[in-house]
Amino acid sequence: MVLAECGKEARLGWLKTTLLSIVGHKLTTYEKKTLTSYHFLFMKPSGAQLEKIKELMEKESIIPVIDQVFKFAETPRALEYLEGGGAKGKVVVSIK
Repeated sequence: MVLAECGKEARLGWLKTTLLSIVGHKLTTYEKKTLTSYHFLFMKPSGAQLEKIKELMEKESIIPVIDQVFKFAETPRALEYLEGGGAKGKVVVSIK
């Protein structure tokens, strides 16, 4: 139900919600078996959402986890690092 619930929240319509339910069946089964829960978030460009995130970060209500910072010239290395699947947080490419 995890992906189906997400489809309902995002108001994707019955067809897309049903497809998400089918695709997410394995995850839903795993979730029940391990007594865990997952929540997916569909993002869209939104100045209001970005403003809210900015406020939360300024209040330190949310603190992003930075794994590594790469210089812009090291972008190919940063992408290789991400592809390796070992990142434990955000990987930042600094342009300054």
